[in-house]
This record gives sequence, structure tokens and C-alpha cells, in this order.
Amino acid sequence: MTQPSSDSARADHPGVKLPPPFTAAFWLLAGLYSNEKIGYGFSGPAKLWDGFALILLSISALIIVWCFLSFRTHKTTILPHAPNSQLITSGIFLISRNPIYLAFLLTQTGIAFGLNAPLALIAVPITAVIFHFRVIKKEEAYLARRFGQAYLDYKLTTRRWI
Repeated sequence: MTQPSSDSARADHPGVKLPPPFTAAFWLLAGLYSNEKIGYGFSGPAKLWDGFALILLSISALIIVWCFLSFRTHKTTILPHAPNSQLITSGIFLISRNPIYLAFLLTQTGIAFGLNAPLALIAVPITAVIFHFRVIKKEEAYLARRFGQAYLDYKLTTRRWI
């Protein structure tokens, strides 16, 4: 946990306009809609895909809860369009710099498998690319301005995804 650097006054937020959950939901729904129109499904036993979906959705839920608790413990915001008061580098943030976005991608994947909608899997890389360019790049620039060398050191030791 690190306090903001002295030049934090000019860096009040990352500038993320559209909340990432909306992006993930939009592309998931677009994929599900496409799959419904084409009517394509996974081959193999449904129980296998349901089990895989349950595992992915469970992992995603655990990540989200862990992140929420981390933000709450450090008394900073989880919202990507609001200022951060702390740089969280412990817990799950030792494993990934973007565990919430990873959880969103796991959720999309789990839902696609659970609903037997393979075309919805196309939404996962689309969402990842949008997250990278429209959210993560902005957040990384903001965190570098806000927390300076502490964030740059963190980037060197922790992967973006996993």
C-alpha cells in the first residue's frame, strides 16, 4: 500500500468513461444473441460444459469478492473513473494488476459454456482488447502519475493479467 506522489493533484482520475462491466455485458450479450441466431452449440456431454462453467464462474466470483475486500480494507475506490487514494499491491494484486478485468473475462467464458453458446466466446477477446486500450492503458498512465516510482516498481514485479 502506497500513498499518492506529490504530483497527484493534477491526476485526479484515470479518465475511464464507460464502466468496464457494461463493456463486458454488452459484448457477452452480443455473442449470446449471435449464437441464438445461428443456433450453434458445443459438442459433447452438457454436464462437462456445465461443470466447466461452474468452475470458471466460481473462480470469477472469488476474485471479485477478494478484490472488493482489498479495496475496502485499503479504503480506496474500486471505480475506474474515480480517484484512488491507495495503490494496492498485496493479496490478489500480487498475482495480477487487473484481477477484476480477468474475472470479467472468466465470467464471459463461464456463461458462454454454461449456456452452450460457443459463439459467445468471441466476446472474450473483443472485451480483452477493449479493456486493454480503453481502460487498462488509461489506468496505468493514471497510476504512474498518481503513485510514481511505487507503481512503476509494482509493474515490474506483477503481470498485467496472470
